[in-house]
Amino acid sequence: MSLFAKKPAVAPAPNVNKETTAIDLGSAYVKIAVTDKNGQITQTVVAANPLGFAVPTKNTQIEPLANLLKNIFLEYKLPRRNVALAMSEKFVSTEVIEIPYLTDSELASSINWQAQQYIPIPQEELVLNYQVLFRPDKKDAGSQNMRVLLVGINRTNVNNLIAAYKQAGLEPTVMETESLATLRHYQNDDPNSSAMIVNFGASGMDLTLLHDNEIAYVISHQTGSDMITKALMSTFNLTHDKADEYKMAYGIDSSFAQGRIAQAIVPIAQTILTDIKNTLTFYNNKNVANPVKSLILTGGGVQMPGFKELLSVNLNTPAVILDTFANLNGQIPENNHAMFPVATGLIKRKQ
Repeated sequence: MSLFAKKPAVAPAPNVNKETTAIDLGSAYVKIAVTDKNGQITQTVVAANPLGFAVPTKNTQIEPLANLLKNIFLEYKLPRRNVALAMSEKFVSTEVIEIPYLTDSELASSINWQAQQYIPIPQEELVLNYQVLFRPDKKDAGSQNMRVLLVGINRTNVNNLIAAYKQAGLEPTVMETESLATLRHYQNDDPNSSAMIVNFGASGMDLTLLHDNEIAYVISHQTGSDMITKALMSTFNLTHDKADEYKMAYGIDSSFAQGRIAQAIVPIAQTILTDIKNTLTFYNNKNVANPVKSLILTGGGVQMPGFKELLSVNLNTPAVILDTFANLNGQIPENNHAMFPVATGLIKRKQ
């Protein structure tokens, strides 16, 4: 199995020329996109994940996750070939490092030592992948460093996740991180442009900082849209499903329900804004000449009414919803597009 796609750091042109079953296994929902041999989408699925976790960190979690996957594939009659999957960012350590000029062979021999300095995973448990983002011409090696993307995952988590898929009768052929898959949807022609992708899911929020379409940082926060659901449950004595329904129907738009729902969400909204603002400040202070000029929103939580406006106004930065089905054809779903950045990013993977 190829652990990570090649050239993950810069969004490539889509090349969906084979059958793929792409799975984004979240802690609240499982999102799946299927393509035929021509790259046409033939199925999309959003199925509930009642387990509450996406990666089996314990051996006892492998079988329940395998049963969930097995049942989803049987219910929707999904193909089991060419399965591509993503690893949740909360279990990933992503770093971009700058080092003096090295050849490919020199980098390969020193990369594990480099990783020990930046990736907080014990060497014996580390699954490491790296990609050269920028290497100067040799004549400029004295004045310019090279940039290398490091992606590390705990070996036990990888093995447990793969074991669950195999126990479900699936054979993964590709694994990527969620941020690298999502990045395939983004392309900016301005070489001096910086942007932030905000992937707001149920159990967390991943912030990917980009400069010239290249990853600079990936920062994960535990603030997810399920916190809003729980706030509504507590305030209005609702079931989880009903609170989730209210969240997606009314959201942060104060014109709905006399503003009572929006008011209940305010404390969580402040936390979301603080997390994003702190990350923006951190990045912009390091990149004064090229600060973040746009927010690219994706993930199921960004579909809440008023969410885009909340970020744009309070952070004084334009915000747009990422088009997760751009350049894809076939049976495109009518709604919930923001839930599919990872699955559709996996099927856009450059072969």
